[in-house]
Amino acid sequence: MNIHFFQFGFKYGTEIFIPYSVGILWAYAKTFKSIEENYINKGFIFDRDNPEKIVASLENPDIVAFSAYLWNWELSLETARLIKNKFPNCLVIFGGHHVPDNMDEFFEKYPFINIAVHGEGEMTFKEILEEHINNKNYSTIDGVSYNDGNNLPYKRREYVSDINIFPSPYLTGVFDELIKLPYTFQPIFETNRGCPYTCAYCDWGSQYCKSLRLFEENRIYNEIEWFAEHKMKFVFGADSNFGIFPRDMEIAKKLAELKRNTGYPEKFRVSFTKNSDERILEIAKTLNKEKLDKGISLSVQSMDSKTLDIIKRKNIQINNLSSLIKKYHKENIPTYTELILGLPGETYESFKEGINELLRAGLHDSIIVYLCTLLPNSELNNKRFKELNKIKTAKTQIFLHHSTPDNMGIAEYDNIVIGTKDLSTEEWKKQFIFSWIIQCCHILNLTQVIALYLNVVYDIEYSEFYEKLLLFAEKNPQTVIGKEFTWINDKIKDVLDGSSWGTVLNDFADVTWPVEEASYLKIGEHLDRFFVEIKLFLDQFDIEYVDDLVLYQRSMVVKWKNGGNKEIKVSLPLHSFYTSQLIGESVPLILGKYIVRIVDNFNFNGDKKRYAKEIVWWGRKGGKFIYQNITEHETK
Repeated sequence: MNIHFFQFGFKYGTEIFIPYSVGILWAYAKTFKSIEENYINKGFIFDRDNPEKIVASLENPDIVAFSAYLWNWELSLETARLIKNKFPNCLVIFGGHHVPDNMDEFFEKYPFINIAVHGEGEMTFKEILEEHINNKNYSTIDGVSYNDGNNLPYKRREYVSDINIFPSPYLTGVFDELIKLPYTFQPIFETNRGCPYTCAYCDWGSQYCKSLRLFEENRIYNEIEWFAEHKMKFVFGADSNFGIFPRDMEIAKKLAELKRNTGYPEKFRVSFTKNSDERILEIAKTLNKEKLDKGISLSVQSMDSKTLDIIKRKNIQINNLSSLIKKYHKENIPTYTELILGLPGETYESFKEGINELLRAGLHDSIIVYLCTLLPNSELNNKRFKELNKIKTAKTQIFLHHSTPDNMGIAEYDNIVIGTKDLSTEEWKKQFIFSWIIQCCHILNLTQVIALYLNVVYDIEYSEFYEKLLLFAEKNPQTVIGKEFTWINDKIKDVLDGSSWGTVLNDFADVTWPVEEASYLKIGEHLDRFFVEIKLFLDQFDIEYVDDLVLYQRSMVVKWKNGGNKEIKVSLPLHSFYTSQLIGESVPLILGKYIVRIVDNFNFNGDKKRYAKEIVWWGRKGGKFIYQNITEHETK
């Protein structure tokens, strides 16, 4: 019998993820003689394509198995529907995080699906294949909802305590033929499963998978060697809390060793354990030394205590966070944190104050603000939770940062929170616009030095600075920042009316940019005018040495045109002042004559595409928006 596996993914430039979830299903199932003798794997279908074309390519499917989540749900449904129409006797199986625990009306909406798998799928899938050979009595299998018209509740399957019974799809040759295809593959890398936390917005740490279960170290090290041997550039770690175990330090060392000896993998991205500590710092040093990391996450999601209680999250204390940030800066290791916009309990004022706290703590490298999404099996999506917090949502097109635009005509969607009992939709829009200006101008370092200087020297809060910049933009729509302010307001309206968040700027790269990066790139085309207008904006603050401050800020920004080595003269030690603030120290601003030398190691020479990829796309979590080789000395 023929099985076809589906795990559709978006491309990121030339790169696409290996369909790991369905690969490990097959790696386990084919270890059983009855399955190996009765089934043929006819291949993994992972690239988004026209569903009619996909179905036409299938070879008499007896079973089709889909791994579904937000980014491929609609395409998976349409493909499955067409398969059922053409091959009515084909068994259609759906698994993955998007399969809801609450199955009310599921099969009425999707009658072409025969079986829905809940939770961890390897053992359940194996039993479905066995049952398909024999009695076809699928409703007896734990973890299965079967579309037989009876709407019987499914029995939850307990998670397997020893996950080492599931072989590695990499080491057992499951992907050997796949990786010969003309794609640049990104492997998914699991060292453990589960999450000890129960954050309400997440479906990772549900009550069913709180316990952390470990894969054996030999398997892990052999997989890393497989990645290097097959020249995998980018490895995506699937752990929920990398660094939570002492052995994670050894895993980091193994990755670094292979990068040092073979050049691969080039980058390793993972979700670090929620409350960062000294172990994470040591892991960060190990990865950063070989340029493996993409920045170290110090995630908080919210800084508001009421919100944190509602979403069942506890953050690292702000003093400890500030101390860690300064340690990372001293080691020249970039950090980033993630906030979620629209969480229940959060107000516009509390969100704004949370940004202030993070910036005062020294977290200037990167703050990334995500929209609050109702994941199918998260507590946030529970009916009672939504009613209690008066959660208002909007169905919007899903946005995957830097993905290649999909021209298949089948959009993917998610439900984002646009209001709660503590936050009106208008205030949510204000939150969004405030997060946009913070990310575009402060985090991407168009005005970071200026805002920091005003905060330290004149005690002007970061939020006050950026709210006034937004007001300036609104009142001066003909300015560079004013045009972007108008654009972002229009963008919000368009998205809520059905358009996509993603913005394609063909001159820079054929990928979808988040709004703050799109604005940054557009501002960069008018950089001289932007900084002339910033000087006009600063008139309202009545501060000294504005010309020097703006000259230093403008000179340090990496440019795709008119770059090259530069030497500027200023009256204050602005570079020493700025860099010392980042590590929690202080250099006095003594009036004098200072020369700042800036070395341009990039030499983009007008190459917009290379600039956009290296600085904005790859550099977002690496703090690469300013030149790295800057020196300062005083002259007589």
